[in-house]
Amino acid sequence: MDIVFRGLHIAIVLGLWWFLRDDIDALGVSSNLVLIIALVAVLYKAIYEDLLELFLYFLIILTGGGFLRWMCAGYQSGTGFRQWVMTSHLMSGVIGVMVNVVESTCRAKYEEIMDLYLESNDPDKEVRLKAVLETYMGDSS
Repeated sequence: MDIVFRGLHIAIVLGLWWFLRDDIDALGVSSNLVLIIALVAVLYKAIYEDLLELFLYFLIILTGGGFLRWMCAGYQSGTGFRQWVMTSHLMSGVIGVMVNVVESTCRAKYEEIMDLYLESNDPDKEVRLKAVLETYMGDSS
């Protein structure tokens, strides 16, 4: 739906620019510059999100994954800001990409743990999840 609305806004900007470009040039302002500014205004949110996502990937690579570990530790400890960031749409996309990069044996274990977590209201799955967590993290109680 967002693509449709954004496409509609771009079409309106292009249409207005097409009809008014000679008048804009007559004012002494470059009509191409006005078009570029109008398109950036329409696409600002998408451009901002893409740049922020690239920055996050760069930060993760630059720190050798330290930034992601720091964020995850804050999420697990209950730190408000890091919990909020980790549950944001942008960070969940970054984590999804990171999970897809992991080799298949580790990914299979991750998916098993996530499946157990998502179905942890079942007593058998809860017991299995606790056993897996104790294996990887030590005593979780």
